Amino acid sequence: TSYNESRAVDIGGIEKALAAAKPDWSVRRAFTAQIIINHVQARDGEKIDNMDQALERAVANGVKHLVVQPTHLMHGAEYDEMCEAIAKVDDKFEAVTIAEPLLGEVGEEETSINEDKKAVAKAVLAETARVAGVEDVHALSADDAAVVYMGHGTSHDANITYSQMQQQMRELGYANVFIGTVEGLPEETALPEVKKAVENGGYSKVILRPLMVVAGDHANNDMAADEEGSWYYGFAYGGEFEVEGADAPVNIGAGLGTENVSCQIEGLGRIADIQAVYVSHTQAAILTNAKVAAIAELEKKYDPSKYSGAEKTAIEKALAEAKAAIASAGSIEAVNTAKTTADTAAAKIKTDEAKKEEAAAKDAEAKKKDAANKSAVAKIKVTIQKPKKAKKAFTAKWKSVKNVTGYEVQYGLKSNFKGAKTQQVKGAAKKSVKIKKLKKKKNYYVRVRAYKVIDGKTYYGAWSKSKKVKTK
Repeated sequence: TSYNESRAVDIGGIEKALAAAKPDWSVRRAFTAQIIINHVQARDGEKIDNMDQALERAVANGVKHLVVQPTHLMHGAEYDEMCEAIAKVDDKFEAVTIAEPLLGEVGEEETSINEDKKAVAKAVLAETARVAGVEDVHALSADDAAVVYMGHGTSHDANITYSQMQQQMRELGYANVFIGTVEGLPEETALPEVKKAVENGGYSKVILRPLMVVAGDHANNDMAADEEGSWYYGFAYGGEFEVEGADAPVNIGAGLGTENVSCQIEGLGRIADIQAVYVSHTQAAILTNAKVAAIAELEKKYDPSKYSGAEKTAIEKALAEAKAAIASAGSIEAVNTAKTTADTAAAKIKTDEAKKEEAAAKDAEAKKKDAANKSAVAKIKVTIQKPKKAKKAFTAKWKSVKNVTGYEVQYGLKSNFKGAKTQQVKGAAKKSVKIKKLKKKKNYYVRVRAYKVIDGKTYYGAWSKSKKVKTK
């Protein structure tokens, strides 16, 4: 959404919930709607990655395990486009898992509902009641009031989801709750049909609320605006209404009056119980991700084609047992236990020669990786700037560089830096450090280089040119 408040509270609310639930995972944002990305950047100067950019960034940052949690409502067109983007780069990661959207699996029939739809229905009903100042949405019926949840709508096959949500409301016993869509797809969710259903139910008052993750343009304009074409206007004033895809406006009859129509302009993303659904989907995807990675690791490590005879039979059996244990694991800990068990069993099967070959290969790979890291970091150069002198001190300054762990500042009384001291400064964004407890009125030479920690080992860039500064 381009609505800043909704983006912060709805999308931001989901992100914060995910970060709190999985503090050991890094949460990053990407949008699928390029038109929104462009609008926000042009208006606010805020840069938001699209899916391709976010994926490229993940690859560049060396991400190995990627879980994508769509904030989409359902498996619709944008969800499909997101999956296509991920499929292009899934070989760049050890494991990629796409979590379920908010309402989970679509199902083939209008009566196909699931626990996700039930949880979402209960959450939005409770929040609607809270905002309306009643104990439960059922209580609104006594005042002849209905609640209409307005979704986006889609021509995608997933539009049956809206019919399923209507079925879910009926199964929960809410006869005064109706599901509609902006685009009127499926057809029974168009405003004329929803208004007719509300009136046939004997309701003379309506509360409109978006069935959308964010309360953006559709919620504020298509639903709540006091102007022709909005759902508020249609329910309040009646008359003719233009339905998406219709050849001519549809007469929807008399309105209910402005005093009988109200709007709750809030997205689903800010509701704690909705956030909990997303968290559960992400946690399930993380577990799946761990399983995929574990099985891939074992298959690569213990490739049966490298064995023969009894050893091959034994390794195939060990792998089959490990895969079954991993597939049925209900936690990350169980996955790791199954993997460790497989490692133990496979290690006994390997021959001494195989062990020697593996050790040699690991050593060669480590040396190769070490040399590559050393060479890459050595090319990183830092530009030193003029130091600022102070009493028995000076401030070393430089231009920061990206993708490093920090910097080392070396200083001494000799231009060849013999006997010089070194101070480490953590953080790629750092640009200066004050060197204290020096001799007064002395010339000091100073230079800077970047360093980067990779897999626990520190690599260094080239030293900058040296600068001279005289302390006060």
